[in-house]
Amino acid sequence: MSLNRFVLHRVQTANPLIEQKRNHPDLTISQGWSSRQPMTDEQLEELWKNLLFHVALIRLAPLGGIHLGVSFPHQAVCIALTSVGRYLLEGVVAVFSHPIGSKHSFLSGKRRGLT
Repeated sequence: MSLNRFVLHRVQTANPLIEQKRNHPDLTISQGWSSRQPMTDEQLEELWKNLLFHVALIRLAPLGGIHLGVSFPHQAVCIALTSVGRYLLEGVVAVFSHPIGSKHSFLSGKRRGLT
């Protein structure tokens, strides 16, 4: 799946910023030094999209959460979300494998200290 398609799908189907705004109407979400004005759904989608791109490339890729590739002939960056990535994004994978191997046995299917 292309990185763009992955991010757009997650923005449209699993945007916790919009969910929090709907569940807590008095909650104000602001970005950086922006004013404390309520953000529109479109602004929250853009914020979440930018955050997902950052998380995918800066955090998930080095941790083995995604496999990166390039599709031909379009030269699009493509990803495959691994079980590690599903765990880090969703926290629902009970057991996962790490592509580096068993020497990283500190990785487990349980979140320690988080509920």
